[in-house]
Amino acid sequence: MPRWLAFGSQDEWADVAIFDTALRDTGSWRVSNRTTITNVTVLKDGGVVVECHGTDRAEFDGWMRSVGFAAREVAEIRHVARAGEIWAIAKS
Repeated sequence: MPRWLAFGSQDEWADVAIFDTALRDTGSWRVSNRTTITNVTVLKDGGVVVECHGTDRAEFDGWMRSVGFAAREVAEIRHVARAGEIWAIAKS
């Protein structure tokens, strides 16, 4: 299943209370039955990184618009290593 990382900003999310309210509900993460936002990281410099697993990039794009996330770049993930496990995601 394809995965993407989006790099950008959402100024309101610098406030952890607003961030919590915006993303607390499961519906904020489950875009559809086949597309899920798996991680949202707000960096100290104000940047935001969002990871999505799904079958349709358009659903991810729609989620970003709906939460006011301004992506400056979206990259498809090729490989992932976490705690010693390695997954091939995209075909070369």
